[in-house]
Amino acid sequence: MCHNASHPFRSVIAHQPFFQSICFCQWPSADECYSYLTFTPVIETEVHQCLRAYLREQGHMQWPHHLTMARLVARALRVGRSAQIQIDSLAAYQGTHRLSYLMPALIWPEPAVLALPESILDQVVQQDIPTLQQRLPIIKPVQVGEHWPGDDFRGLLVTSAEAWLRDRINTSHIEPTLSDSTVSPSTIPSQITATNTRFPAGIPTLIDGTSDLEMWARSQLSVSLSSEDWDALMLAYPSQREFIRNSRVRLTHLIFQHPVNPYSCHLIDEPETALLRELYEVLEDYGDGGRLPAPWRSFWHHFRQTERLAWTQLNRNLGNMVLCCAPTDIQNSLAPVWQSQPVVLMGAALDIDRKARRYRERLGLGEMTCLQFAPDRQHDLVQMYLPDRLPMPNTSHFRAAVLQEIRMLLGTRTTTLLAEGNSNGLQITAERERPVDRRNAGDIAVQEIQTNRSRTQTEGLSDNHAKAGPTVIVIGDMPLRSQFASILAAEFGSRVQLESPVADDGVLITGWRYWQANQSQFEPPGLFIVTTLPIPSLEDPLVAGRVATYKRRRQDWFMAYLLPESLSILQRAIAPVRLHAGNGGVIALLDNRVNHRSYGPHILSAMNPAARSNQLDPSWFSLK
Repeated sequence: MCHNASHPFRSVIAHQPFFQSICFCQWPSADECYSYLTFTPVIETEVHQCLRAYLREQGHMQWPHHLTMARLVARALRVGRSAQIQIDSLAAYQGTHRLSYLMPALIWPEPAVLALPESILDQVVQQDIPTLQQRLPIIKPVQVGEHWPGDDFRGLLVTSAEAWLRDRINTSHIEPTLSDSTVSPSTIPSQITATNTRFPAGIPTLIDGTSDLEMWARSQLSVSLSSEDWDALMLAYPSQREFIRNSRVRLTHLIFQHPVNPYSCHLIDEPETALLRELYEVLEDYGDGGRLPAPWRSFWHHFRQTERLAWTQLNRNLGNMVLCCAPTDIQNSLAPVWQSQPVVLMGAALDIDRKARRYRERLGLGEMTCLQFAPDRQHDLVQMYLPDRLPMPNTSHFRAAVLQEIRMLLGTRTTTLLAEGNSNGLQITAERERPVDRRNAGDIAVQEIQTNRSRTQTEGLSDNHAKAGPTVIVIGDMPLRSQFASILAAEFGSRVQLESPVADDGVLITGWRYWQANQSQFEPPGLFIVTTLPIPSLEDPLVAGRVATYKRRRQDWFMAYLLPESLSILQRAIAPVRLHAGNGGVIALLDNRVNHRSYGPHILSAMNPAARSNQLDPSWFSLK
């Protein structure tokens, strides 16, 4: 085929069947081959061709936006302009979008950083990258770690997103900020040697999982003082040991006077604030600030700010408390981070706006290229049961009405799956085509479940349940969650579990926080029941503290904070159900506020694509 085929670059190409099909009509010279594989002025074209050929080789597209996203990432690397990409929640849940940034990151001939959440770091390093390295026409060095390998490293560094953010926050105040016009591949080596930070400025950085970026940033910017820090303070000021101990006792007594709440935390009120200020003034008068331990210096720095959030985390059983303080606004702390290097931020459900203006404002992000990929309206479409005339969540009738709806949904789903597995399924299926009557469906459903338990075991229908996936019931209210778990376990048996692993045909009762943290450990649910919207509760002291800040500024605290938070949680929570789209995937939304509040259309729009109906059709649960 090719003369001098032993040349290393030609050898690489010769062993890539997908690359042969699109690269050249005839084999290039050695110099042309080297030039093409090490640098191309328009990397977007190379990435597009390689990715398209790779997808053809795989035989399926996986995600319809691969090529568009890959070109945008490649352009951001080449031009040095930051970009923000909103992907659909299902792609984020499955990780299908990762190919679109791994391909340009590995083809790009200059150094780059890939910052990933801990939850996917191992999979990308051990599976995704090795797979692509075996097929790409160039092998770019890849290292994994929490610091830049060296001045001469021009490969791809894969690191933890939280570790990268922590280093950039801690060092951004001493590094020069770089505008878009100054960031280019030619300036990177000098910037690498100009600083001794773990991650030098100027290195293009790709960050996945930015749905949690604000949470990571707030965690990094918050300061906590535990029992060990009080001990360190007494060691630093031995002559004031008794005063420090007494101050701690008085502070603990004040804090434990707060009434118990489910969140185990309380905002620091004026009496506690006055006591802490007294402690600081005494220590300040006694000696120089250099004696103050570092955690205490950081705490005082935040605590003395006008706009800050200070609270205590309590363990009443052990009698322990932890003092916490963080800035209310984080954009000023993060703005220098984004100016230090071009970044490509990728995440799901960032904002209801295509350009994510509120999201970028909260995180101090400036102007950047913004792109949003919507879910596939044909393949991701799920059925949504949206009953009307249900009581509002804050009424006394809500509990009984929602419990009846849950019974009906569980019973209808089980009956449908049993019918499909039964040899006489045609007759039963015809009978179940009629919409369900909600007035007595709950009691009938319980009776059917109890009589069908033995049938499920003897007729081998559990396989049908397993294919359909578990049922997930999300209940935000903690007491109500436990009550429902006890009632449903008594009626439906050991299949019902409260925030613990369930079988593939089980019923998981959970809160929003548990489901967010653990949904990847469960099979995708076929039925997802939302009892109340995940609007942050004002009973949570931390939520109340942030809302108070918006109120002081006369800002719309609901639209600026509570609603975006709720939409982000909801979109990501229901993503796994879309894997059953067209094959038994159903979402039930039992919070009637969506029908009668002004923000209802925003909620329904965020849950699209979905076919909504206020009548439950048993055929929705069919796997056929």
